[in-house]
This record gives sequence, structure tokens and C-alpha cells, in this order.
Amino acid sequence: MRSRQTYFLWLVFLCLLFIILCAGTISINLSINTEQEHETRSTYPQNGQSQVVGPSEPIVALVGDDVILPCHLEPAADVVSGSVEWGRPDLEPRFVHVWHLGQDLLVNQNPSYQGRTSVSAENLKHGDLSLRLSAVKHSDNGKYRCYFASQAKETTVELIVGE
Repeated sequence: MRSRQTYFLWLVFLCLLFIILCAGTISINLSINTEQEHETRSTYPQNGQSQVVGPSEPIVALVGDDVILPCHLEPAADVVSGSVEWGRPDLEPRFVHVWHLGQDLLVNQNPSYQGRTSVSAENLKHGDLSLRLSAVKHSDNGKYRCYFASQAKETTVELIVGE
């Protein structure tokens, strides 16, 4: 009987430990509309961490345009030494642009984006994770994932490419 109680107590302890360790990674989707702009907040802040915020409406561009896919942290924080990944889950490789520890890391970048993407180190100092995409193509049409790997937070930005 005693070993059964001990087993039960260990099980309860491990479950509580699991819940505590996972509490910082739980995300909740919610939308906030303001009169000035529409934003989607993809994660609820926990433990004083920032939220990753992107537009709730698609970004529209024409073939050949340069476009900014907006994404930022609230509250703003210097993330130059962090990790930011822009990707398209429907592509292989999925990476559109990666910033890691103060520099671009483009070895696994999808070939169709080579030479056409950038993030601004100056903007990263202020929590702006936005991606600049040059010479937009029809194939760029789709949903992009802005992922702040340093806090495991993300949002989605949709790009619609027209004629």
C-alpha cells in the first residue's frame, strides 16, 4: 500500500513540475483592433516576455515591388543578439531569412529568396523584426511566419501578390 501512495505522489509531483516548466511556453491567440491600425497579437505575454505582433490584414504588393512584411515586439526590446526566423511552412527549405546572434544566417535559405531579403540590425535594436523582400514575384504569394526563436513566439503575415 505504501509503494502505491509513493508512486501516486511521484506522479503528482512530476505532473506539477511539467505544468510549471511548460507554463512559459503556452500561447493564446487573440486579435486586437484599434482605430489607428489592425494588429494580431499571436501570443499572450508570460514571465515579462514580449509579444510578437503582426498585421491582421494581408500585405498587398505588385510583381517587381519591394515590400516590408511587418513584425515587431511589444514591448520593444533589443533583439540584435537574438534569433529571428522568417519562413514559409509550405516551402522546402522553409527558411526565407534567418538572423542569429547578430548576423544573417542564410545557409539554409530557400533558393528563390537568395539576394532578395533583409532585416535591419538598427531596427532589431528597437524590437522591429520586419522582413524586407525585394523584387516581389508571383511565387512569393503566401503566408509567412515571423518567429522570435529566443522566446519561442511567432505571428503570421500574409502576402498577396498582384499583377
